Amino acid sequence: MKTKVILFLFLANILLIACKPTGNKQNEKQENIAIEEQDTLTPEEQEFLASLDSVMDSYEEEVIVVVNKFDKPDKTDEPDNMEGLITIVDTRNGERYSDAPREYIKYEDLPDSLNVIIKTAKEFAFWYGENRQKLAQGKLIKYSDSLGYYVFDMNHGNFYLQTLKETGLVSDSLISYLRNMFLKDQIEFEKDKLGRDTDGPIGYVADILTNWQEQPPTIDTNEFIVYEISLRSNTIRIYPEYSGITLIYEKGHWLVLGY
Repeated sequence: MKTKVILFLFLANILLIACKPTGNKQNEKQENIAIEEQDTLTPEEQEFLASLDSVMDSYEEEVIVVVNKFDKPDKTDEPDNMEGLITIVDTRNGERYSDAPREYIKYEDLPDSLNVIIKTAKEFAFWYGENRQKLAQGKLIKYSDSLGYYVFDMNHGNFYLQTLKETGLVSDSLISYLRNMFLKDQIEFEKDKLGRDTDGPIGYVADILTNWQEQPPTIDTNEFIVYEISLRSNTIRIYPEYSGITLIYEKGHWLVLGY
């Protein structure tokens, strides 16, 4: 009961559907994915994302109250001791990150509904660290001796997408975005016909999910500690210590949109 009372005061003012604005290329890409995929959602899902005046049943027995996003709560002062607290930042109204309303909640006071979202992010981070080599991004591009130039291997692209999809953790929005990117690059590679005397195709040096040049860390799920949940439009971004994972609400579940 204590948990419900504490969270109701905050959740009655904040819709947990957004992510922290960073202005970097990866976050812009994720916002574009969300916008591009809006039209593929069912009328019921579009209504959910468009209306901030409804009530969403959570995954367990908790209820998250969704209110008008223009009701701005006062900005809470940051506690002197942040140990054991998660910061929730609401930038849905376009405020600068430093000016956005925020609340500080104890880990043990998080409802099951939020813990389920964090669990999905944690499971994907762990899975990706363990299976990145299996995905073998480097095999998406190969040099064709018979053609004399680099080509995009769509067979491996389909394997890459299917492997992601089979996790049950990744959104259709992300799969669709990557598939469109692969098909576009397949056409571009065929058009450019880059040979060995060139630097080859660009765009696949960095990890296509994280934009990291280096390999993402292998995550011990026991060490996946969330310190911030950031809200923006129709996505949520979960921040452990090393990076952030963006999730989008699709077909009744929060699924990974970007890493």
